Amino acid sequence: MGKLDFFFVDTKANISHTFEDGALEGETIFVREMITYGEQLDIRSAALVGITDDEGRQIFVVDAKKREMAEMKTWLLTWSLESRDGQQKRIVASKIEGLHPRAAAQIGRFVTKYSREKTGDTEETVEVEKATEAPAGSEPASEEIPDSSEE
Repeated sequence: MGKLDFFFVDTKANISHTFEDGALEGETIFVREMITYGEQLDIRSAALVGITDDEGRQIFVVDAKKREMAEMKTWLLTWSLESRDGQQKRIVASKIEGLHPRAAAQIGRFVTKYSREKTGDTEETVEVEKATEAPAGSEPASEEIPDSSEE
């Protein structure tokens, strides 16, 4: 990799991932190999939620659900999943939001893990985000996505 390759992202490069188990066993998704710095900032911004604390101060917290949706919208390119009429559909927000919860959870887990690996986010970064989630009752609480392979 040349020095110029490190500084600029090839926005057309992609990788495929075929799920080996769970709700999407045998299905393939294609994700971008890397995102740009601006797109990474967009993901972070989309996940920020302003709340008012008990003392009336405006604070910002990370909504894990919004972050996962923003990551999926940014990283996903296409998939092998077929619609009811047998056609592959382009990835658009309405398609992601219309997925079965188990399928969305499985894709979300892969995209989140891949995103952390490619962008250099560390476990510490993720823990800081979890620690800054909204207190119960202030905004939509973030919850863990159940592992579809447990059923």
